[in-house]
Amino acid sequence: SQVMCVADALTLEGYEELFQSNGLELVAVERHDEELLKMVGRVEARLRVARMLDSDELEPMRNDIDTGIEMARLARESIAEERLGYAAIVSRV
Repeated sequence: SQVMCVADALTLEGYEELFQSNGLELVAVERHDEELLKMVGRVEARLRVARMLDSDELEPMRNDIDTGIEMARLARESIAEERLGYAAIVSRV
């Protein structure tokens, strides 16, 4: 099964402890923060291109685009501070 947490997420160590305390044996724990950084970079690049476009259709979204760019910056900062991350945990009973 797969687990994805955004709200009320635990640290990676917290998930390891949660799995083990519920009788699961950890087989592998892999951090993939670099992949998350790449994804954030791709999203930010697309937002920056959208901001540069001179389009009447995009005009109502200019503030949202700027907000998205700021959120990407905050995401990169959170990843660097290890407050946000991406990991794979494989376990078995």
